[in-house]
Amino acid sequence: MESKLRVWESLRNDARQADSVIERQLNVLEGISRLGGNSGVYESRATADGAASSVARIEVAQREFDRKRSDVEMALQQFESLLETMAETARALPPESIAHSHTERFLQLAAEKRRAVTRLTADFKRHREWAELLPSVTHDLEAHREGEGVRFLMEEQDSLRHTQRRLNNILSQAESSRDQLRGQRDAFARIEDRLVQIALRVPVLKRVLGRISSKRRRDALVLGVVIGICMLLMIFFW
Repeated sequence: MESKLRVWESLRNDARQADSVIERQLNVLEGISRLGGNSGVYESRATADGAASSVARIEVAQREFDRKRSDVEMALQQFESLLETMAETARALPPESIAHSHTERFLQLAAEKRRAVTRLTADFKRHREWAELLPSVTHDLEAHREGEGVRFLMEEQDSLRHTQRRLNNILSQAESSRDQLRGQRDAFARIEDRLVQIALRVPVLKRVLGRISSKRRRDALVLGVVIGICMLLMIFFW
């Protein structure tokens, strides 16, 4: 019985080591599944191929993921085979032995790691599809931005044309107003000339009227004197 227990304990130690190795492999596989490349090999390839297209990088990641997944599955098969041996050895031990519960726990860990491989495979597929669609989406976005840029430039051009038409109308109105102001200025200049001429002629008219008035007074005086003399002569000779 003790020999069986020692065999089981030895198998348990081997199972712990195998579990640690598989855990590290799953961490590497998880990094590759995100297309980020936690794997040193993938990072070196991606760095050396920095000028490669995104499609080539995805293919590199696919090959690396397949290789790492194959390593994990091989390690899982060995782990499960080791657990089967542990289970057979534990069945030879008493029911109250801790070997049964520990063996069951290791079997659960193996099942969880199987599910983890399936999940990581699905994650990698989803990330790959996204990475393959990303260049197309980026191209569409660039085309959309270019289209938006062209549309914006056309709108700006239409706005500039509209502004130019309004400026032309304003300039036409300004020229018309300028012509009207010039006409008014010429009219005011002519009126000013007439007023100046009238102002120059008014003193002359005053002098002429004064002379006419003086002449009338002299004529009236002379006429009065003549009439008076005539009356005196008539009276004298009557």
